[in-house]
Amino acid sequence: MPTHLNLPDQVLTLWSFSLTARQLLLLLVGGGIGGTLWQHLAVLGHYAVAGEILRLLLSLPPFLLALFIAWYQHAGRYLEIWMVVLVRYRLRPKRYL
Repeated sequence: MPTHLNLPDQVLTLWSFSLTARQLLLLLVGGGIGGTLWQHLAVLGHYAVAGEILRLLLSLPPFLLALFIAWYQHAGRYLEIWMVVLVRYRLRPKRYL
């Protein structure tokens, strides 16, 4: 008898930590953007510890945003679903003729 039919498929599992394909893709994109910013801000590394801290603070938000989007759910829906709902609501005419 199959169970857990309403759960998304797990793509990556490390010990008790599992990622779905959606979560893995979002984390890869956020990590890629953060890593690219880290490389492009290498000039700040010449300013000793303060430059490295600034470099870290500027390159960390894309990854943290992707982490938040990957795991946060409101009312059982992920944030990108809510964005689609919001865009469709805004594009719908407010008055019908």
